[in-house]
Amino acid sequence: MRVPADFINNNKIAFNDIIGAEYQEEIWDTWQVKLKEKATIELEYPITTKSGQIRWVWERGCGIYSDDGKLLFLEGFITDITEQKQAEAELKESEEKYRAIVENNHDAIYIYKGGKFLFVNDKTSDL
Repeated sequence: MRVPADFINNNKIAFNDIIGAEYQEEIWDTWQVKLKEKATIELEYPITTKSGQIRWVWERGCGIYSDDGKLLFLEGFITDITEQKQAEAELKESEEKYRAIVENNHDAIYIYKGGKFLFVNDKTSDL
């Protein structure tokens, strides 16, 4: 099991090494821009745990500067959002199935509320 001390000063591993390879350069570049702007950063990306499991994290951080503007530290917060990402993927899949059923249905399907059509499928339009 990795512990926070493993990452401090890259004691045993650099945090960058557990970030998905396809995200590493983009994250690095984003940090560089935000540090120059002295702005807060927010990112979502996958990491690989010590056991090899892929987990999604949300990171929010910023630079801490001296009075003369020199970068002293990076400060931030990283939390596991894997369950949220899975729920988003399931919702997207459900929406795609629903859309396919409604749009390819041979019956007229519509939503009418308050004197307005809020949604009509192609069959409704054809009628």
